[in-house]
Amino acid sequence: MTAALETELISFVASWLLEGTDELTERRFDHLESRAIVRRLEAQVFERQAMPMSLAELCALAGVGATRLHAAFIDIYGVSPARYLGLMRLSNAREALLNRDAPPASVKAVAWENGFPYSGRFAGQYADLFGEKPGDTLIRTRHLAQ
Repeated sequence: MTAALETELISFVASWLLEGTDELTERRFDHLESRAIVRRLEAQVFERQAMPMSLAELCALAGVGATRLHAAFIDIYGVSPARYLGLMRLSNAREALLNRDAPPASVKAVAWENGFPYSGRFAGQYADLFGEKPGDTLIRTRHLAQ
């Protein structure tokens, strides 16, 4: 292979490899920005985890608009911000119901403390996610605590 042909081939391969680089870099930047948005919101929300918040409040805390906030959560977690925060509150409720050292007084108290004003709706969402009623979790925890 001649030097000129080799140089042309290397140049072609290099340009071919770098062709999609701008798009990849842009996607990586978007992903990093999404991660920063989600982390910023999570840091704010953990302080107020029991209080459900409106989309406007979430956007203000994250410092972005609704479309960007939604896209960031889809990018990082694959779910909307509302769904993610609801799952987080349900998870916190389950942790409380499984606390053997200090079992909660009632399911209703746990629901209320985690931002679920309607215990029936809470029980349905809890059962859908964890495969058992919250009352069954609490009974088992109390039994194991004895």
